[in-house]
Amino acid sequence: MTSTVALAGMLVAYLGGAAASLLARSARSARYATAVGAAIGSIAGLVLAAGVLITGRAVEVAFPHLLAVAGGIAIRLDVLGAFFLGIVSIVGLPATLYGASYTHAYDDRYSVRFMGLMFNLFLLGMSIVPCAGNVLTFVLGWELMSVASYFLVMTEFEEAETRSAGLWYAGMTHFGLVLLLPMFFLMATGGGTAFSDLKIAAASLPATTRGGVFVLAVLAFGSKAGLAPLHVWLPRAHPAAPSHVSALMSGVMIKLGIYGLVRVTLDLLGGGPAWWGGVLLALGSISALLGVLYALAEQDLKRLLAYSSVENIGIVVIGLGAGLLLHSHGLDALALVAFAGALFHCLNHACFKALLFLGAGNVLHQAHTRNMEEMGGLVKRMPQTAVLFAVGAVAIAALPPLGMAGVPGPAGRRSDSATRSRGWHSGGHWHARLDERPRSGVFREGLWHQFSGDATLRPGCARL
Repeated sequence: MTSTVALAGMLVAYLGGAAASLLARSARSARYATAVGAAIGSIAGLVLAAGVLITGRAVEVAFPHLLAVAGGIAIRLDVLGAFFLGIVSIVGLPATLYGASYTHAYDDRYSVRFMGLMFNLFLLGMSIVPCAGNVLTFVLGWELMSVASYFLVMTEFEEAETRSAGLWYAGMTHFGLVLLLPMFFLMATGGGTAFSDLKIAAASLPATTRGGVFVLAVLAFGSKAGLAPLHVWLPRAHPAAPSHVSALMSGVMIKLGIYGLVRVTLDLLGGGPAWWGGVLLALGSISALLGVLYALAEQDLKRLLAYSSVENIGIVVIGLGAGLLLHSHGLDALALVAFAGALFHCLNHACFKALLFLGAGNVLHQAHTRNMEEMGGLVKRMPQTAVLFAVGAVAIAALPPLGMAGVPGPAGRRSDSATRSRGWHSGGHWHARLDERPRSGVFREGLWHQFSGDATLRPGCARL
């Protein structure tokens, strides 16, 4: 009963926040309506996720007569979905509270009402995806998440850079959707569209068809996750969005690409041959390496953080690939460690990357630039931001004693080392510690440029 109430509260809060923001009489009341709806929805989502994770019992609600021609609306939140819903809610709450004051800078420039509408719908879409129990519900949540985030990316639409980012993002988003639909179609051989039906039907699929479904899943979900070489939209869209939206996109939205990959590959298909793991190991290693190399050459603070997300998604996919490879050889205990490390790093990255993007938003308000070469001495003007940004930088470099952003303990080191050590056992030493030294250097150097030396701030209006 508690879980059902929490589910209803989450849906009503997000929808209510969206409607109240749109109908608000002033920009200030729109900001407050947005924050109240999104905050209540995030708290309700966290309660719902915690209930499922603690009890292990799935929450199921069906509306078969709603869009019945396409299979109806079905909610089924199991432990895997609850883990990712928890990530959505954990990051959604601080991003909401931060955005309540952060968006004050937009009051006289853009429609804060429309931003509030899209922000709540964005959180709603991301919450529906891990709760989906059939194809229709999943696709509706996926598209709501994508469309709402597109409009948020396009907030500063008069900028040529923003319009270009929007085009890239829209193109890659629809590229993923075009691949998702045939992927589900190939699995729906029995006629049912519930995930439980797809799981049963997948067991009898020919090996070639299963391989085709896997390839489509990697391309569709990999493009949303920002996995190289499908990452081209990410370093464009994340810097263009408002910083609290960037925190959600980088900390949460790309993780739902990982959720989709795990749901289809491990849950519905039940694993596969060794070459599946090899493909993910290769793509994850390429993504981790390219993310570091691009970050090393980047001077734009938010774009650097975006490339870091490409790298960290690579680390997660390395863990998934190692787990699939080990599972295909019957080494289930080691495979479980690899899968756990990959999922744990999803949570780890969501926490510290959200902290860094929110800190970057404070820096942009003060420095009026994203160029780190033009920053310096900000520790004197922004001591609290400097401390919090330092916490995030230490966490992203996986340096002890910090693991997850702002949480004492070696969590980040464990998640990083778990994925990379499983990769070493399954694929060789060539990618075991692929990114450790470059990544630490990148963020120590970036932090030094921002918060040390003489202040070199320039006037003007920041791209927030």
